Amino acid sequence: MTARLVPYESLNARQRQQVETIEVHPDQIRFSGDIHGALHTLLSRPGPGVKGFALLADDIPVAFLLLKRPPVLPAWADEHSATLHALQVDQRSQGKGHGKACLQALPEAARLAWPEIRGWSCRWMRTMKRRLRCMPSMDLSTVARLTKDGSAMNGGWH
Repeated sequence: MTARLVPYESLNARQRQQVETIEVHPDQIRFSGDIHGALHTLLSRPGPGVKGFALLADDIPVAFLLLKRPPVLPAWADEHSATLHALQVDQRSQGKGHGKACLQALPEAARLAWPEIRGWSCRWMRTMKRRLRCMPSMDLSTVARLTKDGSAMNGGWH
């Protein structure tokens, strides 16, 4: 199975409909929201500060996330970074490495969306930590700084 993170605007009509069917486990909604809220954030006031991405597994959307930049960047984030929001892996596809695939593809997606970016910040979810088994504890100021080649400094997440 091939998985790739693609901009929402590059999805075809069928894939956009499939994104609308992404459902997270009910216990995760308070951390990630639901797909309808994420799509509302993305589509209600289109602008350069919010970008949506879908993870396609064999060309079918199985996950969705938002990246934010100024002017909608949260106050806690560095102004030269992007922030990750609404990371949602469909509950029928969890446990297959899709969340990890999103995180691995994230630096390149952010750089393609905003070439001037110097880093990115992440709001993590404790529930997702159990699901993905690769995230640190949730902290509103958890920040991963990227080096020029896109790898995280100090060999991982801080």
